Amino acid sequence: MFTPTPHVVHTAGGVRIFTRCALDTLLAAWILNGNIDIATTPPGEAQPLHLTVRDGHLQAPPDAVLAVPTQPDVQKAEGIHRSFLPYAPVWR
Repeated sequence: MFTPTPHVVHTAGGVRIFTRCALDTLLAAWILNGNIDIATTPPGEAQPLHLTVRDGHLQAPPDAVLAVPTQPDVQKAEGIHRSFLPYAPVWR
């Protein structure tokens, strides 16, 4: 099974946070109510992809794609880890 690479979130205040999936990463800007810088390495890539959220707007390379599973198993935490996290990366 594919193991997701953690996404690294840097806040304007210098705090570094690691998230497990792309949606958690994007939610961090909303939860923190601030601007963030994101570095994530897409599956099969060696170089990180850099994204930013500024004033509530996502800025990403035009070829970036966010994968979102449509049928995650949300009945138990194990189901989310098994059926959602590995399939919610950011791709290029």
